[in-house]
Amino acid sequence: MSDALEDALRRDAKRITPAETPAGMERRISAAIDRAERPAPARRPLLLWASGLAGAAAVAAALLLTLRPAAAPAPASPAERADAAQLAQAVRAMPAQVWGQVQPQVEAALARDPLQQEKDALASDARSALGFLAYNFLPAPQTPES
Repeated sequence: MSDALEDALRRDAKRITPAETPAGMERRISAAIDRAERPAPARRPLLLWASGLAGAAAVAAALLLTLRPAAAPAPASPAERADAAQLAQAVRAMPAQVWGQVQPQVEAALARDPLQQEKDALASDARSALGFLAYNFLPAPQTPES
């Protein structure tokens, strides 16, 4: 069967002769391509250029304002230094006093906090799972024989 098909294809191939391309066909195709209208390159609108320049100017102005050196502060008088030292001591002592008053309320709120309870339950479940895995998959500890 394949021999008959192959013979038929060979006979048909001998009968078909390739057509000659007409003389000058390539030249006419090239000339048609050259004559074809080409779109002009798109120009960027003036508004785009203006907005770009305005943005660059804004960035330059912002950099100038933020990077310029700050004016040196005037030296403080001895009275101002003493007031500042007293204020600093009061601020340092304040957190301990405030925390002492707020701590019981915070601990009571955390004890009732459902997220804290969920976190504790999750930690307990994780410990149980680790214990299960250790019991089932780790070798038993060797006990010294007496």
